[in-house]
Amino acid sequence: MQTIPVYQADSFKVVHGANLGDTMSFADELMLDDVYTLKKVSPRRVHPVVLSDDGLHVGTNGDTGTEGNALFLDSCVTLMTQNADTVEALLIVEVDEHDGVENIYVMPFSPIVEGIEYTLVGVDPENAEERFAQITCLSFVKGTRDKGVQEIRWIGQSTIRATGDFAPVVIKAGALNN
Repeated sequence: MQTIPVYQADSFKVVHGANLGDTMSFADELMLDDVYTLKKVSPRRVHPVVLSDDGLHVGTNGDTGTEGNALFLDSCVTLMTQNADTVEALLIVEVDEHDGVENIYVMPFSPIVEGIEYTLVGVDPENAEERFAQITCLSFVKGTRDKGVQEIRWIGQSTIRATGDFAPVVIKAGALNN
């Protein structure tokens, strides 16, 4: 199990644009050039995530979600400030046992500031799984993707502080048949 920092999607409201007053929602309902702000006093919450053979699910001991509910990666959105700084975020949908939408979460890849205006400049429903795997260090097991063998499009590395979930682990001799 892993935890990810998320905001409730209803913490983001359109303050200018076609969907004035609406909250962040599914990719199909978003309109480019709508301007969003994060409500003041909108805490980031800890959302537990479990990856199993049948996909992502809500884990235990988090601030959000109902344990066992399915999670779907709707899209990756790009937001831009008036200073042309961009922030990417994932939209994650929680679904109950009757396939009803329980909640929508926004997982930003970098800090979002309350009260700042963010213009929606991109919506990418195709690459949400890849972006989620890159950010959370999760891999999708065989059978959870339908695109088959893919050409390698990017090889890279990043350096992060080795604390919390990214702290080094010890693998005992023989644990991996070594």
